[in-house]
Amino acid sequence: MEIRQVRHFVAVTTHGSFTAAARAEVIVQSALSASIRKLERELGAELFERTGRRPALTPAPANPAAGALLAHLTSGSGPARTRSSR
Repeated sequence: MEIRQVRHFVAVTTHGSFTAAARAEVIVQSALSASIRKLERELGAELFERTGRRPALTPAPANPAAGALLAHLTSGSGPARTRSSR
């Protein structure tokens, strides 16, 4: 897991879409999607339900590491900085 992947995850949850998150991270949407997919593969669980126009966090990932990451980041104690706040 790379910090960049976690930053992308936070961007999607903060901005509500892969497109808006990619714009905020100043990368193309396909690169952000690939980064999230790689993170999901490493954790062994899907982090987002991609059934509508807006991705939703999965209710409870089966992988304990994914669940811990989600709990940590969504509790407000995770790395929520954007590029502009560095």
